[in-house]
Amino acid sequence: MEKCDVKTGTCEGGTETSGQCHQTQSHSQCACGGGCGGDPAVCAMLMWKCVFKESMRSVMVDIMKPKIQKKLGAKFDKAADVVLETMMVKFQSMVTVSKAKNDLEEKFRNLMSEG
Repeated sequence: MEKCDVKTGTCEGGTETSGQCHQTQSHSQCACGGGCGGDPAVCAMLMWKCVFKESMRSVMVDIMKPKIQKKLGAKFDKAADVVLETMMVKFQSMVTVSKAKNDLEEKFRNLMSEG
């Protein structure tokens, strides 16, 4: 990633090689993901390009969701029930193991503290 000077708006190093839009940036990175070469106009153009791609994807997701729900919703609901049931068993098992570990540690501390 390239470094950007927040005060001057200039960037150093790095190029956009992945072709992917960067959705999260820190203050030390260009919002465009590093392909602007320090040119604010190029930076803005690259960001608009990413926004367009992200928006197109979002529209596609919005269109696809109800279609998937209609065709596969009942199966997905059953799958969610199975996964939830299994994960709850696993979670309860983890709680039991944790309690047993804590009990063992407490008993060991009591044993070691006996004079």
